[in-house]
Amino acid sequence: THADARPGHTHDYDERTTVSERPSGGLMVRLVLGIIGAAGMIIGPFLAWVGDTAGTSIEFRVFFSTEAQGDASFAVSAGFTLLILGVIALVGLAFRSGWLTSLAAGLGVLAAVLFAITAYRAGGGLGDLEIGYWIAAIGGILALIASMFGAGQRATAIRSRPANRL
Repeated sequence: THADARPGHTHDYDERTTVSERPSGGLMVRLVLGIIGAAGMIIGPFLAWVGDTAGTSIEFRVFFSTEAQGDASFAVSAGFTLLILGVIALVGLAFRSGWLTSLAAGLGVLAAVLFAITAYRAGGGLGDLEIGYWIAAIGGILALIASMFGAGQRATAIRSRPANRL
């Protein structure tokens, strides 16, 4: 009870009180955007990025050098990097804080920006980038947006039935 409260005023709950919790809307938005974004980061590298060359065939060095070739093996490709970041972003959705999804998606967006800068420096433009690149880049952005929605907040409703007073 409070010192200045009316008599009988209390915050103790008895068996007539029910507490119900439901997930907040942010959790659903986070899951939907996160799954779509991570899927884009996973699928995009297998599609064409420049011309007919898939992201999984472009050397990792494309992020920082215009001398990168389009005949890289899968494990050392730019697409493999985004694919791994997409898987990490997807796994990060399991954690309440969203920090892992945020980190992976942020690095994915950075990789997409670096690729676009290298394409521009090599004499191309954004018009030369193909659908696979755009799917991976937009996927990274969606996953990053998803990481901003919290999963920890819950809406709580407390309902109390009036006591029978005689």
